[in-house]
Amino acid sequence: MTTIAAEAQPSASSSAPRAMPLYQLFMLVLCVLALLGIVVQNALRQDPEIEAILDVADFLICVAFAIDFVVSLRRSRTRVTRAT
Repeated sequence: MTTIAAEAQPSASSSAPRAMPLYQLFMLVLCVLALLGIVVQNALRQDPEIEAILDVADFLICVAFAIDFVVSLRRSRTRVTRAT
């Protein structure tokens, strides 16, 4: 087997769990929505109803990011514990 082919195949000893591509795509969409919400909120500052809706959406997106952070933190601690 050539070196290039060996590098392309994942090693069997690597037991690190991979993040799901759909989950990563979902988090990317949330990032884009959060940025879009900021732009819209700054563009339409005079309408309090739109601002209230965007505030709620922003809060929910922040909760999703916080959950993602906690899950990533727990997974990283698990890996560090297993490595030592």
